[in-house]
Amino acid sequence: MKIHITSQAADRLHALSGSSDTIFKLVYDAEGCGCAVSGVPALWMLDRSSLLDSDVMAATEPMIVYEPRHEVFYEDHLTLDYQPDKRSFRLTSNSQIYASDLPVVDRR
Repeated sequence: MKIHITSQAADRLHALSGSSDTIFKLVYDAEGCGCAVSGVPALWMLDRSSLLDSDVMAATEPMIVYEPRHEVFYEDHLTLDYQPDKRSFRLTSNSQIYASDLPVVDRR
């Protein structure tokens, strides 16, 4: 899985991170949803030291990783964009919108 990050999204992620030691992890967050397949996409801000051996890189700058077990919920090519007028991230593919207000959760 690969994620294309638009320049607006990259600028906003860099502003949020505040550190070159920060990575972002795309997750399919099912906590509190009642079922493992009823979840929502989210980006977690983590310290680089929080990387798991099993994490796979989806984008390099800024670094976005994901767990292979979450790959089933997404298409192979995604786009992460930032909409300044709505102050929100948008995660899409060629065939669908995964999130028009993608949450970014600081877990550092």
